[in-house]
Amino acid sequence: TASGYEDHLFFAKQVITNACATQAILSVLLNSEKVELGEELSNFKGFTKEFDSETKGLAISNSDLVRTAPPTQTAPRRDTL
Repeated sequence: TASGYEDHLFFAKQVITNACATQAILSVLLNSEKVELGEELSNFKGFTKEFDSETKGLAISNSDLVRTAPPTQTAPRRDTL
């Protein structure tokens, strides 16, 4: 490999628009040694381990887990600012 990081670094090419934040969060979670991943994310990471970056991006865009995950953070209400 050119960089030597592919064996232990999760990197996915963004293949769909408006997925920047989702991909950034997934990259942080999947690359952190201090985050304990749940079963579903661990399975996703293992499933995509041998994929190239573009195929990982496609896996993210086609993942029901990612597409249907409810947002856990909401924007602050304007009347409380």
